Amino acid sequence: NALDNERMTPLHHAQTAEAVELLLNAGADPTITSPKGTAIETCGEEASIALMLLSQVESTKEKTGNEIAKKCGNGSAEAVREVVEHVKKNGNKMMKIEAQLTPIHIASSMGNIQLMKELMGIVGAKMMAEEVDMFGNTTLHYACMKGHSEVAKWLLRTTGGTGTGTGGGGDVMKVIEMENKRGKTPLDCAMDQSESGMVEVVEEMVKKGITMKTLQERGGFKERKAAEMMCEWAMKREVEKWRNTGNQFVDNEFPANKATSIWIDPKKPSKCFAAPTKWRRISEWVSQPEVKGNGKMFEEGSQPSFEDMEQGEIGTCYLMSSIAVISSASPNMIRDVFVRVEESEKAGTIGVILFTNKNRAVPMLMDDFIPFGNIQWPNDKEKKEQPLYGHTKGVNGKWYVSMIEKGFAKMKGCYKRIDGGVERDALATITGGVGTNLSLR
Repeated sequence: NALDNERMTPLHHAQTAEAVELLLNAGADPTITSPKGTAIETCGEEASIALMLLSQVESTKEKTGNEIAKKCGNGSAEAVREVVEHVKKNGNKMMKIEAQLTPIHIASSMGNIQLMKELMGIVGAKMMAEEVDMFGNTTLHYACMKGHSEVAKWLLRTTGGTGTGTGGGGDVMKVIEMENKRGKTPLDCAMDQSESGMVEVVEEMVKKGITMKTLQERGGFKERKAAEMMCEWAMKREVEKWRNTGNQFVDNEFPANKATSIWIDPKKPSKCFAAPTKWRRISEWVSQPEVKGNGKMFEEGSQPSFEDMEQGEIGTCYLMSSIAVISSASPNMIRDVFVRVEESEKAGTIGVILFTNKNRAVPMLMDDFIPFGNIQWPNDKEKKEQPLYGHTKGVNGKWYVSMIEKGFAKMKGCYKRIDGGVERDALATITGGVGTNLSLR
C-alpha cells in the first residue's frame, strides 16, 4: 500500500489479473484513492475487470459482488438458478460498485454460456447486447477480451439489439463496432487473441458484414498465425465461389482501373510517376508464350532472389532493395508474405500478410490485377505493354514482386502513398521486425 510520487499504490499500476490477485492476497487495499482515482480507474483493463470481480465490495443487496461473481462463474445448475432468481428479483443491476458490472457482464467474462442463455430470457436481447459498464464494455467485449469464443459466437448469432433473439444485420454491426471508453471494439478485442476459436469469432463478424478492409483499419491481429488463419478462410471462400461460378475474384476494396487506387486525389494526379494505360491480371500475362511463365507466383524450382527486382515507373526503390535484402538473407521470408490456398491463383485470389508500425499482422485479400503501361525496358527494342511498376527483371514467370508492391499500395491506400520511402520501414512491414539505423561514420 506504499504510495509513489503520484500517490498511487502498486495496485493502481497493475496490468494483469494475476498481478491483482497477488496484490489482494498480500493485503493491498483497493479503496485507496489517488488524485487520478481508485485502482479500478487507473490500472490496466484486464486488471480492472479482475479487481471488480475479486475485491470484497459491499453490496446493497444480501450478497457481496464477489459472491455473485463466483456464482456467475460456477457452471452448476444450482448456481445458475440462484443468479437467475437474483436477477428476476432485483433486475440486472446488483452491486454497489463504480463499474456498474452486472450479472450478464460477469457471466460473459467467466464464459458461462449456460447462465448467459438463462439471463437472455429475462433481460432480453437488447440489454444483453447493449448494456455497458463504466468502461463502455458490452458482454461481447468481455467474451472477446477473455477469449471465450463459444460465448462470443453465441452472442453474435442471437443478439443484435432487436429484442427478438434473432438479431438483425444493422443491429449486429452496431454491437460489433461499439467502442468502449478506450476506443476498442469487440472486433479489436478478438484480434488481440491468438486462439483459433477467436479467429472463428472474427470470421463470424465478417459474415455479419465486417470487411477485410476493416480488419486493416482497426489495426490487424496481435499474432501473425491468427492473421494467416483469417486470410486462409477468406481465400477459401473466394476459391469456392470461383469453383461454383467460374468467375475470378475481383477486389472491390482496391479496384483495378480506378483512379482512387493510383492517386490520393484523382482530381489532382501527380506527375511524379507514370499512370497506367490499363490493368491486367498478371497471372494471365505471365502465361503468354513470349513471357515463358507458368502462371504461378514463383518460378518452378527457384527461390526469390536479390537479382529479381526491377523498380518500374514509380519511386519504390526502397521497397525493391528491401525485398532484395530479405531474399538474399532468407528467401523463405519472402514466400511467407503470401498465404497459399489450393487453386487460389487460378481463382485470381492473392493473400498477403504485412505488418503495421505497431507490429500487428494485417491479412489482406487482393485480386491479381496490376497496372500496365506501354514502356520499354533496357533490353527491349521497342515499347510494348508490360507491368508498369515493380516487377521481376527480364521476361520470366515470377510475379511475387508486383504483388508485394500492390500489397503495400493497398495497405497505404493507393500507389501514390508508396511513391518514396525508407528501407527501415519497408523491412519492418514485410517481416514484422523492428527497423533501426546504423551509422557507419
